[in-house]
Amino acid sequence: MKTSKLLILVSITAGLVILTLALLNIWNEREHALDEARQRLSDLSLMQAEQMEQSLQAADLVLNYVVEELGRTGDWESQSIHLHLKNFDIALPQIRAVAIVAADGNIINDSALFPGTPIFLGDREYFAHLKAHPDDKAMYISAPLKSRRDHEWTVVLARAITGKDGAFQGLVFARMQPKYFQENLHKILHREGSAVSVMRRDGTMLFRQPHDEKTMGRSFAKLPLFSTILPASDHGSFEKLAEVDGKLRLFSYSALRNYPVVIVAHQEKSAILAPWRSHATVGGTVVIIVLLAGFFLTRRLTLSLIQREQDIAAILASEQQLRFMTENMLDVIWTWESGKGLTFVSPSVKRLLGHTSDELLGKQLEGLCAQGTLDKIAEKSAEARAMVEAGEPPPLFDLTFESQIPTKSSAPVWVENRLRLFFNTDGSQSRIQGLSRDITERKQAQQQLENLANFDALTGLPNRVLLADRMQLELSRARRHEHLLAVCFIDLDNFKPINDQYGHATGDILLIQVACRLKQAIREGDTVARLGGDEFVMLLTDLGQSGEVEPMLQRVLDDVAAPYVINGIDMHISASIGVTLYPTDGDNPDILLRYADQAMYHAKQAGRNRFHRFDKQHVS
Repeated sequence: MKTSKLLILVSITAGLVILTLALLNIWNEREHALDEARQRLSDLSLMQAEQMEQSLQAADLVLNYVVEELGRTGDWESQSIHLHLKNFDIALPQIRAVAIVAADGNIINDSALFPGTPIFLGDREYFAHLKAHPDDKAMYISAPLKSRRDHEWTVVLARAITGKDGAFQGLVFARMQPKYFQENLHKILHREGSAVSVMRRDGTMLFRQPHDEKTMGRSFAKLPLFSTILPASDHGSFEKLAEVDGKLRLFSYSALRNYPVVIVAHQEKSAILAPWRSHATVGGTVVIIVLLAGFFLTRRLTLSLIQREQDIAAILASEQQLRFMTENMLDVIWTWESGKGLTFVSPSVKRLLGHTSDELLGKQLEGLCAQGTLDKIAEKSAEARAMVEAGEPPPLFDLTFESQIPTKSSAPVWVENRLRLFFNTDGSQSRIQGLSRDITERKQAQQQLENLANFDALTGLPNRVLLADRMQLELSRARRHEHLLAVCFIDLDNFKPINDQYGHATGDILLIQVACRLKQAIREGDTVARLGGDEFVMLLTDLGQSGEVEPMLQRVLDDVAAPYVINGIDMHISASIGVTLYPTDGDNPDILLRYADQAMYHAKQAGRNRFHRFDKQHVS
């Protein structure tokens, strides 16, 4: 066979191989883009499900509290109940209003106005449902509807109010604002074709972002998501033509744990693949041009020269691809070697820590990693040495964990670390390959959600939820160490006239100052919490005898009764305190708190600005 024909045959064969590899690479990039989109949508649906869970739980706690308060007082139309409703309305940004509806379907008290304007809601779907099922223990989530007061879209969260015989007496509801969640979603939905749908588990659309008026309240119960997919798993991803716009989309869904709501994050597949198509077109064009040029050049160049140029081209392409990935990726890739320190750090470290790659090369991990990270590496190194000494080959360990690391400005960031540890034949550490990802925003979001669930938004004190946990913990400690525990129910005297005369803003400032004085008056290890309005609870722990309580409570009374100066105005209030003791008065948190509440009312009846010990003669 002539050399020229051999060269042509070789060039064709090489061209086919290159074309195949290029097509495989393009296909792999396509699959990577889709996998990345699935992960992003999965993370988005999980995060929004967690936030929606917290929002619904906060509203549920409010509705439960109102139902219990109405059952306790029986005074549904009072201004004090209105103030409770208004405080809840202000504290929860996702809620537009909180109201009480009588059994005849008319609103008799709400957070917006006192006395309220009667509005008939007896024809609403949620009213009919709760009237027909008054024993339903779960919070009912309505289909979206337009409010008769402000004509805004709203989703009603409601609980039935029943009498002792279980008969329906009315309901309390909170208006959840779709607009609040849609505005938050608007801030994070930056990718073309992205959307988030919030749906009831029965397939009813509650709302979506971007907003679509035609889908509000529409039923999608016949879709595979609700008929087959969701019953099999509460979280997952799938691909199908969208019912709303007929476009092929990637979907990721997450069902809430405690409420019949599903979060569906989705994006048009064409939008996901748009950058890939552009890159594939350019890459394909380049490959074709290179193949054509190589075919014609092989007729004049020797086989060795062709091979050499192909090797150089492959090396340059590989280096360019690696450089592109390391310079533009958000994660930080790094390598540490024994005796050399850091031998490679990707340029993305500048965004994460403020250091350049050159500043870190040669540095050891001490000072750059958290001590917990160094301890984990040392623990695995000791385990590797033990394995080698036992006659086993050098192991390969993978570690995944979260930690805080300092930046160049000393402000720490949260990172997720994925490490691969390599060891020598004698068991000593040889090399570490690491990937670090910034998760600071996720950690901050988790902390904000935790604070919202456990602390009062106005004073920063523990709320009713956290107080219940603290009471259980302190009762266990008191039982274990045979100590006394005092539960003190505090209600401010003459707070309402100040609130009415100077406004709620001044009243809020006064509540904040009272909370500060209460925190300063108690000991370290004691707890003060705000139940709502002007009601607080103190837990005084590690008491040897009941007489220790009295000087502590007198100090609290004196501190609260000291004058307040707000906006240049002298204000005077006092406190009435009811006290119960464990185990003298009971060993159940609810009973101790209820008895303390009753004792507080006796303190008020006795003249206020005093405390009163609960006794069995005053059980009501």
